[in-house]
Amino acid sequence: MESPIPQKVKQKLLEALKLDVQLNLLERAINASSNGIIITDYQQEDNPIIYVNEAFERITGYSFNEVAGHNCRFLQGNNRQQSGGETIKTALQHGKECCTVVKNYRKDGSEFWNELYIAPVTDASGTITNFIGVQTDITKRKLAEENLKQSEQQFRIAFEYAPVAMALVSLDGSLLDANESLCDLLGYSKKELIARSLLEISHPEDITEGKLLYRRCLQGEISHFQLEKRYLTKDGGAIYALVKVALVRDQENLPIHYIVQIWDLSCNLDKQPEKKVEGISKYQLTNHNLRNHLHYDGLTGLPTRILFETSLEQALRQTKKQGAVFFLDLDRFQVINESLGHSVGDQLLMIVGSRLEACLAEGDFIARSGGDEFAIFVGGITTLLEAISVAKTFQEKLSQPYTINTPEGKITTSYHFINTSVGIALGYHHDGKASQLLQDAEFAIGRAKKRGKGSIEVFDHTLRQRALRQSKIETDLKQAISQGEIYLEYQPIINLETEKLMGFEALMRWQHKELGMISPGEFIPIAEETGLIVPIGYWVLSQACEQLKKWHESFPEFEDLIMSINLSALQIKDPALVKTVQEILQANNLSGNKLKLEITETTLIENVELASEQLKKLKANQIQISLDDFGTGYASLSYLQRFPVDVLKIDRSFVSVMAPDNHNFKIVQGVISLAHALNMTVIGEGIETSYQEQELASLGCEFGQGYYFDKPLDAVCATKLLN
Repeated sequence: MESPIPQKVKQKLLEALKLDVQLNLLERAINASSNGIIITDYQQEDNPIIYVNEAFERITGYSFNEVAGHNCRFLQGNNRQQSGGETIKTALQHGKECCTVVKNYRKDGSEFWNELYIAPVTDASGTITNFIGVQTDITKRKLAEENLKQSEQQFRIAFEYAPVAMALVSLDGSLLDANESLCDLLGYSKKELIARSLLEISHPEDITEGKLLYRRCLQGEISHFQLEKRYLTKDGGAIYALVKVALVRDQENLPIHYIVQIWDLSCNLDKQPEKKVEGISKYQLTNHNLRNHLHYDGLTGLPTRILFETSLEQALRQTKKQGAVFFLDLDRFQVINESLGHSVGDQLLMIVGSRLEACLAEGDFIARSGGDEFAIFVGGITTLLEAISVAKTFQEKLSQPYTINTPEGKITTSYHFINTSVGIALGYHHDGKASQLLQDAEFAIGRAKKRGKGSIEVFDHTLRQRALRQSKIETDLKQAISQGEIYLEYQPIINLETEKLMGFEALMRWQHKELGMISPGEFIPIAEETGLIVPIGYWVLSQACEQLKKWHESFPEFEDLIMSINLSALQIKDPALVKTVQEILQANNLSGNKLKLEITETTLIENVELASEQLKKLKANQIQISLDDFGTGYASLSYLQRFPVDVLKIDRSFVSVMAPDNHNFKIVQGVISLAHALNMTVIGEGIETSYQEQELASLGCEFGQGYYFDKPLDAVCATKLLN
């Protein structure tokens, strides 16, 4: 009989086997990464490559056998005087980590922009043995940045030298910038104009209507508008003008400012010199010509929106609301103006107007609402199917080829206007005025454009109710904290090994006095869109830290209790973030290591450099950083290395469907191994069963939260839990 294997030998074999499994798992995780990963031998001459993953081979076109033994600099080709190359050289010389961007070349000679993070790897004695590099192909981002820069330059040139008067107006109505045409029109210098507000140069009788439209635009009811109004000139006169206004938003859909275009209608009207009347006008404008310019579009000859609304009031009375308003927006019209010129665009608009007019029966009418938008009333429509059929007829007519005249001769542009978006408002569903019906159709076109080119959207009252609800939430959110409607609940976070409470996550709740409980998923996006998330976020931080202080004082045995708080993207961008957090911690006599700030993957990638800087400052105050919902966003391995992340939170979407041998189980297993390889701890979210808890614990997940342990609790119930 063979002698049994000694226990020590058996233990060594088991440890070796476990290590081999972990290494295999880590290698699979690295090969699954979308980032190129390179490992070099720092102790050999010229720091040669000894490992690359599959993503490196895919990005560069080189196989491992082709690059093994070479220094990474060969990827720079002959372009080795880059600043990024010097950054890498300095980091290697001093054994430091660095992050830089360099232009590299693939095997086929094509260039790509490489965002490269490198870091030294040391042995047990602290000696550098290797360098690891993580590369990200950011060519598309670089091209987008260049295109954006060119677009900004082109806009600035177009703005400054445009023949039409233009201004940039802040959200509070201050003039941010004015072009030369506007200065000439009103008689002010640019310096004089920028020192004024929009109200100061507007005729007093025209202010109310304008303020209402600006407010609707800011609240998201409309994206743009036009109106006729009067502006006051420096010499005390006034000009009649057609004004077009659009709200400009940033990448986060937050409003930035308005862009305003102003066409002088006075110059085309009959006028005779006379004395100033009440300090308003130096010209007598004939009623006939003024009405003509207000009621008919100068380019297409079609009625304007003003005349359309008047006609619509009469039509609704006569037809007893049997009919529908169609709002049409020509997709890709801007491409025409940019590629073929405005003269071609003008001809196309005239042809579009003629084609649409030809579709109408007696009693129907059309207007050019502005830009590339047309409004149409069709009577006799009593069903939804009829309205959609008419909309498709309009789309079909406008999709046919266009023959237009250019300085070079006739050309056929069959590839433009294939798609037309249509918004519909049905008269028999409506109880209000004609102006409201037109606004409903305009609201529907906004929804159609969001769905995609060539879409048809029919307005119903649920759309308006949703818009009104969102508007009310936005308005009431400003007072919700002061009125005591917003409060915090705390969800326990448990140590899976000891099953002891280690902390809480603070979660916002809103009990609205009229609307009842409003989901965070509904009001937080509105708070982010309006910027209110910044003051609300700091209120949450202050309240949660104050509560943690009370628990520390009341329960000395829980002196290590930690509070986790969500941090928004706008807070990350706030220059006062670090100082505010420091002040709140100091006010509550808390050290930084008792606070854990949670951020999402999306927050990281919105502004990489700023986020990295802010998080490093927070980390310097011993504050822990947790990456929330890991695996559901866009963060790559390079972000995990670049940012000072302490904790990965596995999203509930993976935890909830864990089962042996399924993909989600393997993903969770891989994430935990990856986190541990990067010296991070892991929290599993959404744990609802004993099985999920046991499996996560067996995989080495340190902490968990979810309804299996407890639901989010108010402060009183959370205190009872500590008792």
